[in-house]
Amino acid sequence: MSTYKDLMVWKKSYEFCLLVYGITAYFPKEELQGSGAELETQILIARDLGYIKEKEYTELNLLLNSVMKMLTVFIQKLSTSNQ
Repeated sequence: MSTYKDLMVWKKSYEFCLLVYGITAYFPKEELQGSGAELETQILIARDLGYIKEKEYTELNLLLNSVMKMLTVFIQKLSTSNQ
């Protein structure tokens, strides 16, 4: 690994960010912040309010869950290696 950009978790997170930026371009600004769990709730609300379609919701939700799992494992490995 040369840089953090070589990490799969970074690549998936970047992919997720690109999707979020594209889909949320016209969302109210106060809705565009938060943790993974808050994002999960926000995209559910966005779907239910008709801001995004079911297909977009499914894609975002799957990618977000993938990134959150990768980050959890990454943090655990960092914690273990620092002990």
